[in-house]
Amino acid sequence: MTFKLYNDIMKVHDTPDEDVRIEMCRKLVSEQLPDDNYMILDYLMKLLVEVSNNCEVNKMSQPNIGVVFGPNLVWSDEETTSLVSLTSINVFTTTLLYHYTEIFTRNLEEYVPDNAVLVKQDYTETDA
Repeated sequence: MTFKLYNDIMKVHDTPDEDVRIEMCRKLVSEQLPDDNYMILDYLMKLLVEVSNNCEVNKMSQPNIGVVFGPNLVWSDEETTSLVSLTSINVFTTTLLYHYTEIFTRNLEEYVPDNAVLVKQDYTETDA
């Protein structure tokens, strides 16, 4: 993520309507995130969705992954992270995991240089 999006990410937690929260996340990720950041986040979230699909074995559910990875994905350049902001960050990260296919809507192929190799895996929840 970027410092510029931090304040908008913090607002996701305060949104009680799940559909609105998902749409806020989609706009932040798929419309406002720079291309390079989007590609890396998309790859990471795809991997973490796969990890969470095996939570019966590895105990890494979406909320657990949100707690572990959220603080590494989102932080402010102006303030230190507080326990209050950690909750907002974890909610944002967990929402990305639960609603991956609804939030990550960019066509990655248009952002990749012609000479690059793109590994594309179409992910659906039934694939795991």
